[in-house]
Amino acid sequence: MEDYSIGTALASEFDITNQLRYSPNGEAFVRSSNSTVTKPLSAELSPEADHVVVVSFDKKRGALGTKKDTIAGLFQDWNVPKAAISHLFVADEPHGLSSVSVGSTRCCWYHAPVAHLSNTDFEYGTLHVWQVLDVDSSHVRVLVLCPSFMTARMRTILPSLSRHSLGLGDHQWPQIHLALIRAAIETWRATRWFMMSTGGVSVRSVNAVKRKILLTHTDPRNDCSNEQWP
Repeated sequence: MEDYSIGTALASEFDITNQLRYSPNGEAFVRSSNSTVTKPLSAELSPEADHVVVVSFDKKRGALGTKKDTIAGLFQDWNVPKAAISHLFVADEPHGLSSVSVGSTRCCWYHAPVAHLSNTDFEYGTLHVWQVLDVDSSHVRVLVLCPSFMTARMRTILPSLSRHSLGLGDHQWPQIHLALIRAAIETWRATRWFMMSTGGVSVRSVNAVKRKILLTHTDPRNDCSNEQWP
């Protein structure tokens, strides 16, 4: 298991048992430091630029919104450690912040829970974020896998994370993670009103049941209400 923990995720070894499903028609896009626009994710990204890549990911169905070769090649080209992607192939949701160093590559990754309200039903998911720093080239790349209900929000975030000076793009890496966490928090704020209203209905329903029980539960000796609760 040690070589699995520290080794790079080679494209030829990525998901060889086909545990995941891949959709070339899914949502996958990239914002690069040498571009002023967000583009569909392609198989080749400039090695001379920094990138933020966003791909839709449905953990329950194991469905990724891009081609297998594309995502596998990205993990290999960025030298992402195998340990950083192992959670894609297990049922349990990961938590916390992790990091691994392999040679000149510094990789950290974390996961943020998110929620969505659709037709009065809650949909839960996780925002998976990797950051890869190549110490030798000083390039930083960020990969985000998110539920499809968050991809529109991700598109609106990306343009605000770049500043342009003398025609060159320079991503604001600290602001990227702050913006991602804020976006995750916003999903819970957006559903807070519904959670509070359903919670209020539940409390009222329980109280109504209690009152009904109290009215029907009387002491046969004096015909008085006899409240008894465990």
